[in-house]
Amino acid sequence: MNAQARKTEMPENGARADEHGAGTHADERIRLGVDQRLAQGSAVGHSAIGRHLIEPMGDLVEVVTVHTVAAPGEPTPSDVRERIHAMEKQGLDGFVYSADRTDEFVHTFRELLPQVPTEEDGRLDDPAVREVFITSVFSLRRWRRVLAQGCTVGGLVDFHSRHKLLILAHDEAVYRRMGRLVAGGERAAGDRLFADYQILLLKALATPTTPGRHVNVLQHILGYFKHIPDEEKHEALTLIDAYKRGLARRAGAGATAVWWRRGERRRGCAREQGTPRSPRVTRTLRHRRTGRRPTR
Repeated sequence: MNAQARKTEMPENGARADEHGAGTHADERIRLGVDQRLAQGSAVGHSAIGRHLIEPMGDLVEVVTVHTVAAPGEPTPSDVRERIHAMEKQGLDGFVYSADRTDEFVHTFRELLPQVPTEEDGRLDDPAVREVFITSVFSLRRWRRVLAQGCTVGGLVDFHSRHKLLILAHDEAVYRRMGRLVAGGERAAGDRLFADYQILLLKALATPTTPGRHVNVLQHILGYFKHIPDEEKHEALTLIDAYKRGLARRAGAGATAVWWRRGERRRGCAREQGTPRSPRVTRTLRHRRTGRRPTR
């Protein structure tokens, strides 16, 4: 396991071993719960979670060893719920369990903690499954922060605005339902509004993305650029089509980045002919030359 990935033992009573209190984050690391069967000795280093998440993400991850078994043999139903409630107090952002974990435990965990993504270790070898899990870990962490801040309509609108294109890439039908739900937020009952939104969010994130859905999102984004020259719009559509036909490996890193760089060069030429830069662009270019972070 990467030496930078901090490892924490979860006390069996579920209490945090630091001064920050139950359910809080001591820092900005992702707190990833790992089944004790995977975390014993060097096991995590040979597991899918070790290869694909802990090692690559390094110090972005805090590994929390979760003691899911109280005694030899499988836990009783009452013990299962006690253990899961202890995990809830840990403020976990995700949980990876071993292949031999009982279906009863996993089902109960998902019932009690639906906002915490779970996945079986061996399935993380599948890139599509791994993408869904990692996306859910980060997205649902941000969603839980919205809930912790008091469930305001403004918080919901802000969250949806930041995540709507991600949701669109997973499930367009759910995306449209969520949009209607948020639009009518002021008229809906508070608790019910957030409960309904969460159900749809979980459903969307559980749906794998596809190249076709990414193409739909890229075309949607292109619609925001109302005043770009026809030449740039044609070039963007050509790059998106190349991605659709499998000629570009990644939508974001391939099509949009290349198109933006080329467009930026053309806009730079226009500025040399006398077109003024916006203050934000000027600050960004100064940052590139000096290495200093631009101020707002």
